Amino acid sequence: MQYKVTWTIEVEADSPEEAARAALATQRRSDSWATHFEVQDAQGCVREVDLGAPQESSDRQTVYVLVPMEEGAVRGVRAFRTKEGARQGEQQWLRERGLADEKAREHASNWGTGVATWDCPMEA
Repeated sequence: MQYKVTWTIEVEADSPEEAARAALATQRRSDSWATHFEVQDAQGCVREVDLGAPQESSDRQTVYVLVPMEEGAVRGVRAFRTKEGARQGEQQWLRERGLADEKAREHASNWGTGVATWDCPMEA
């Protein structure tokens, strides 16, 4: 069966292209909550689906892994106990490389330089 899936965001921008880049950057952020969609089936029935972060059981822990890449090579991977700690580590890494704004960050990523944070289940 075929579905039409729509994700909507309101963005301040100077052009349609800039708005699309900002929306894409939001979706690709490791901590993004861009997980709410409208799904329409072939009969036109629309349903809202939220694929937000799953609830963790009390015996499962998550670590937040910061994965920096410079010129295509992964260097300096770090793990954090909290999402906030990983976010601060990511912001520090970006500041140290002069990539504080989205435009500079996007340009650097075209040359294989960037950073991502992934949340991963802690294995025993």
